Amino acid sequence: MKDIKIVGTLIAGTGWKDYIDTWLEKMSKACDEIVVVDNSDREVTEKLMKHPKVYYVLHQKRNTRHGGEDYSTLVSLAKTRGADWILNIDIDEEIDDNCTKEKLVELINSNYCDSFAFELYEMIDDDQHWLVHRTVHKLYKISEEMKFHMSPHSSAIPVNIKPGAHSGLYIKHFGHLNFTLREHKRKVYFGEHPEYLDKKELESAFYNEEYIKNNKKEWKGRLNE
Repeated sequence: MKDIKIVGTLIAGTGWKDYIDTWLEKMSKACDEIVVVDNSDREVTEKLMKHPKVYYVLHQKRNTRHGGEDYSTLVSLAKTRGADWILNIDIDEEIDDNCTKEKLVELINSNYCDSFAFELYEMIDDDQHWLVHRTVHKLYKISEEMKFHMSPHSSAIPVNIKPGAHSGLYIKHFGHLNFTLREHKRKVYFGEHPEYLDKKELESAFYNEEYIKNNKKEWKGRLNE
């Protein structure tokens, strides 16, 4: 049986240097290689370029995310490395300890689908409390027809991919951990493109301290929710 090659993909933005070590550690266990579109802090760039599993770092001279354009570039880079599947995890996301290459290959071989979903938990205040969770597709099979939305804050999920199976794995997302990080994300995503800003974002649970205080849940109890 042909070995399944899984390539990790990342758009490395600025302001997330505290997360790169854990990201690399976790992704190294899940992927054969990693390709990156980078417009990050120098410290992050240096760590990416020195890591043995990071094969390609494409530097971009711009300060805003270009959404689907960058994701299309990542897919092209992964294809050049002979990827069969892509695992797209953001720098502010931490994958399940059980998310290993062996586990992902087992999932792929036991299901007839082109993508797998993870349960993503929005961590709040610290790494032991979460506010909301949702299901997101993060692992998907390479195809020639992959297409992405072209807005600055578009999803990493191809718009034409078919719904797949749930992996049974989770992701901790730290992008909304505190008010400072939430403001940073808004500035990076929408600073030069305010027309894309969803006004509901400013009225969401992440900007309501009273709601956070009353509704955040302990991480150890997440499976009971």
